[in-house]
Amino acid sequence: AGYLAYLAASVLNYIEAAPTLQISKAQLRESLAKTALNISVESTMEINQVVASLFQVTEQPEEVNVRSQEIAITKLTEVTGVLKTQRNESHWSEQTEIQTSGILRCLSNILRAALLRRRNVNVGAVTQVFSIMENFRNCNSHLGLQNDRDQG
Repeated sequence: AGYLAYLAASVLNYIEAAPTLQISKAQLRESLAKTALNISVESTMEINQVVASLFQVTEQPEEVNVRSQEIAITKLTEVTGVLKTQRNESHWSEQTEIQTSGILRCLSNILRAALLRRRNVNVGAVTQVFSIMENFRNCNSHLGLQNDRDQG
């Protein structure tokens, strides 16, 4: 399901909206975000699929509605929690660094979408994006302390 959501969102990023489409591209993105919401994040491969799918879903900020932002943030919060647990269990790896980078790219996309309409900013999304980023900062601080201890 994750790979199919990724492919569909990728294609959506490169097609123009046709007047014959029965639903908008924003609605399609929301459906794809909901698909990612239902993917487990128990394995590295699943986390990769979720992050890659959400990156593609959120890549065009003008087509990412408030509901899609909320869904993506919910799933990214879950993924961040899993990565934080892995970090606490000393399972931090290069793969986790790559996943973290992907999550930050997704958050950047969501922030762009949330701030797109200056008169109607999605303040909740902005706040949640910064909360997730703060969580990563705490993870990296802990990792740095752990590495310093290991070297000393």
